[in-house]
Amino acid sequence: SISFLMFLIFATYLLQIFFIAVLMGSVEAGAKLSWGVVGCGSVCEVKSLPSIYKHARCEIIALGRRNQDELAKFALRHGLNDCALLSTGEAVIDHLAEHAKKHPEARVACYVATPVSSHAPLAMYAASRSVACYLEKPMSRDAKEGADVIKTFTASGTPLFVAYYRRRLPKFVAVKAELPRCGTITSVRVTLLQKRHLMPEERRRHWHYDKEVSGGGLIMDLGSHIFDLLDHLLGPIEEVKGSAARACDTSPGGPDIEDVVVGTWRHSGNPPNRPILGSCQFNFASSENVDEIKITGTQGTITFVVFSDDPPVFSAATGDSEQIPFEAFGGVQEHVHGPLVDTVVRDLLDGTSSCPSTGESALRTQHVLDSLLNGRTSWDVDYLN
Repeated sequence: SISFLMFLIFATYLLQIFFIAVLMGSVEAGAKLSWGVVGCGSVCEVKSLPSIYKHARCEIIALGRRNQDELAKFALRHGLNDCALLSTGEAVIDHLAEHAKKHPEARVACYVATPVSSHAPLAMYAASRSVACYLEKPMSRDAKEGADVIKTFTASGTPLFVAYYRRRLPKFVAVKAELPRCGTITSVRVTLLQKRHLMPEERRRHWHYDKEVSGGGLIMDLGSHIFDLLDHLLGPIEEVKGSAARACDTSPGGPDIEDVVVGTWRHSGNPPNRPILGSCQFNFASSENVDEIKITGTQGTITFVVFSDDPPVFSAATGDSEQIPFEAFGGVQEHVHGPLVDTVVRDLLDGTSSCPSTGESALRTQHVLDSLLNGRTSWDVDYLN
């Protein structure tokens, strides 16, 4: 009958739509994010780069480093011989932009893993070429540079992510999950004491001690991790007051590099008019090594170290203490960038908003660092005198 024939035609139409949808879905599921990497140095060996090329939805198509002989060795070690091996960051970014132009369906991203002084210019160049950027931390030498980076990415509509990977590391995911056990959180205390400024001179020849490259002393490298993590755990940091000084004559970097920083601040993460007060002591010319963050609440405390895999400890008001396991969240990571990189991949390929480390969140940390360093207005002022 005519009605039965119309039914068959309609059913065939629906089946066609179904199979087209399945086909498109399978293509989308197989899409890969094509990466270029600028600055193939030590941080890329284990911490970051393997988490990209081992990801099922990623491929690396370009590598950049000034020393081409070392870059060739790097590519060989990591099985990336088929990549374009380039000598400048701009060349890597151009390669990605041309790849996207030739393959309109492609998604590209640049990982900038260079010393800090080149973060802002390379990131802004990526934005000018509409290439998404995964930028090493800290994002810049000071908040002014960081604000310029964000302005450029906002204007171009290009995604920006910053590699504060501790926001997604299982250990700190577990800490955040346990915070309600503390009751109303009242304070947080940061202590980081190290002997690094007392080491033999040959062990202190590093760009971390060159303010023009790093933006300051070791607090730029280590303190940035800590304050970004506290921003993530307890909310944005406000009303920062700090004091920085060069206290040891043998400290590296010349008279413009601090070795002691102390400060106070508050988080507005509690109910209104119930701020969390914070304090810190950084000393890189110390006779001992101490790494501790202690979050205190009305019902208990959580104590943890930042720069090792030691498990956090919860101490109840009753006096009982227990380690906080984090295996359920993924455990110790061989490649620490992995969990954060996965959120970047999902954001760029699937259109999610799952990455917790953005330009905006990273800029908040830059403001904290500037305030602790005697309220400096930029990295190149003489903020120690």
